[in-house]
Amino acid sequence: MLLRPLRVVLMLAISITPLRTLASTPTRTFDLAPRAACTTVSPDPPGFLEGEQINWSAGFYEPGLGACGIVNTEDDFIVAMSHIVYDAYPGFTGTNCNPICNRPITVAFQGKSVQVTVTDDCLVCGSNEMQLSPAAFAQLADLSEGLIQVDWSWAD
Repeated sequence: MLLRPLRVVLMLAISITPLRTLASTPTRTFDLAPRAACTTVSPDPPGFLEGEQINWSAGFYEPGLGACGIVNTEDDFIVAMSHIVYDAYPGFTGTNCNPICNRPITVAFQGKSVQVTVTDDCLVCGSNEMQLSPAAFAQLADLSEGLIQVDWSWAD
């Protein structure tokens, strides 16, 4: 009978030891200096994106911190372009360094249109697909539709 309480005490001592070690660990500091500015090669879209883009699939998603380094909400009028388009855009030098970022586009569906800003890439999208914020999608169709066929063009 005396061995059981001793075993419990030893187990407690072992489980508390890491806490003492953790408390004596020095804290780390991080350099939060700003990143170097992005360099852009060309503000023009690639040849395959000139003029109006017809018959793209558009859905909606829950925005957050986008690939352009901008935090968005579902109430912002933004778009996540296909990662294929995002990565192929001239001047792309890294996720947050892409001249496509902050470019406005006009998206049209069944006589309605909405202007949105590119602030993200869509990793699950094919080459002719995009994801709109819920607020932007709702300007074109009811959210219950889920996926619609749209046309779009550069708005600048």
